[in-house]
Amino acid sequence: MRNISILVALLLILQSCQTYKTVGVQDIKEGKKYRITLHNGQLFETKCRGVADESIELRINGNLKDLPKSDIDNVKQRKTSPLVVIGGVAVAAVGVFALLNKTDKESILEKTSGN
Repeated sequence: MRNISILVALLLILQSCQTYKTVGVQDIKEGKKYRITLHNGQLFETKCRGVADESIELRINGNLKDLPKSDIDNVKQRKTSPLVVIGGVAVAAVGVFALLNKTDKESILEKTSGN
């Protein structure tokens, strides 16, 4: 039981695989996911559908909207940390391996063979 508690705690710690990196408005690229804050305080988490000289096209609540670049206060690009993903998979694999080593192998074989 103690091993399961440790495993669950580690998985919760490593759960946040995605982070946000601050970028400039001029660095917005089509197809990337962003967290955009406007001057009026509104916050959007969306994927950029297109970039023009003075505006960007975003999908907000299922609708495509053209947002002027001058209205944007802050832009953060969503990134997935490969180290955290690899660490999470490694911890999960070690946890499963540890749990399988602790189980009664005869009872597993009996349950799977149907005898």
